[in-house]
Amino acid sequence: MLGRDEAERVLAQALAASRAEQTEALILAHDSSLTRFAENAIHQNVSERDAVLRLRAVEGQRSGVATGNDLSAEGIAALAERALAIARLQPPDPDFPGLPGPQQYARVHGYHESTAGCSPERRARLAGAVCRRSAGMGLSAAGALETSVREMAVANSHGLLGYHAYTMAEFTTVVMTGSSSGFGFALSGDVEELEVEQAGGRAIDKAIRGKNPRPLAEGSYTVVLEPEATADILGNMAYTSFGATAVEEGCSYLCGRFGSEVLSSEVTICDDGLDGAGLPMPFDYEGVARQRVTIIERGIAKGVVHDTYSAAKAATKSTGHALPAPNPRGPYPMHLVMEPGKRSPEELIAGVRRGLLVTRFHYTRIVHPLSVTVTGMTRDGTFRIENGEVAGPVRNLRFTQSYVEALRQPVVVGSDSRLCREYGRYRASALRIPEFRFTGVTEF
Repeated sequence: MLGRDEAERVLAQALAASRAEQTEALILAHDSSLTRFAENAIHQNVSERDAVLRLRAVEGQRSGVATGNDLSAEGIAALAERALAIARLQPPDPDFPGLPGPQQYARVHGYHESTAGCSPERRARLAGAVCRRSAGMGLSAAGALETSVREMAVANSHGLLGYHAYTMAEFTTVVMTGSSSGFGFALSGDVEELEVEQAGGRAIDKAIRGKNPRPLAEGSYTVVLEPEATADILGNMAYTSFGATAVEEGCSYLCGRFGSEVLSSEVTICDDGLDGAGLPMPFDYEGVARQRVTIIERGIAKGVVHDTYSAAKAATKSTGHALPAPNPRGPYPMHLVMEPGKRSPEELIAGVRRGLLVTRFHYTRIVHPLSVTVTGMTRDGTFRIENGEVAGPVRNLRFTQSYVEALRQPVVVGSDSRLCREYGRYRASALRIPEFRFTGVTEF
């Protein structure tokens, strides 16, 4: 990895090489290693290291971005000239407010030496334990365990300067029988706290209990969603509705409804990039300090996230949610948190007379952005609930459902909350939803 001193040296060299009126330099670097397994055997170990420099040149109200990973003096100089040439070819943007000024950043702890120094042997032991357990039960496990160090450094010609390094450990597995599959996932900044055994156990349990699923008629059912399924709801809402640009363009279901109840009073959603229980980041991709933003509070629409551009148009301040330029979609919440409730998974299920337990959603696609209507499928563990008990496996079902309508109902938010990686790094809670619309049945 580059380290702070080298990253800041490259940033300073990039700013010095630029002839633009304003310049932004952004470094995104990673050192990642992945151990992959299938059919209960580790078959691949790969590593990748890269550092990319993104230069944004601004001339008046024109801006251009050039990207490269040649960090030599010659490479940086060429990149600066290319960014300036691109800027001069762009039409002026009268709404462009200029680059942000210097910032003060909160201190967050996101770097763990245990993850940065994780060896292939360590990853193999963790993944291998799940493989051996699966093989001992006559099952077939596949998946991957990745550990990485990531760096983000940004500077601009107004004196802004930020550097952040963090680590990430991620485990995914699908365990299969001849007629069923189960899913397990774990994510942490610290590999010592990565719950590989628990995630593997969930996948194995789902695969065993899911054997020989029965077909179930399409229709509306009460559902209990595990956190990974809830994360898909959060992700699609974030993508369509939780950024200021979507509101400004009239594409968000929050438009004109701030201060009003838009979801169940049981639902509170915020974005908190400083949350120590997640994978914290103190600033966004243009170097603005991140702020905690309450989006939904007890069902009431409270706010959206901003970057510098959207904030200027709305006559407010950026909340530190910019993506790397150029970014026509606008600001984006990467650290959503759904506030957990008090009901255990068993209590959520006990309150269902007839319904479904859903492990996760698969291949979801937005049908209607304004209502966040999504079509997709259940996957890797779908079960009937009868009279408060899990009664048996069913074949996967296809659904077409407005996520907004689903969460407007008297939902119950569970206490089971996990860190998921869907469209960002989300802490999602289990949910019980009274009616969820399923439109078709699969053959598996």
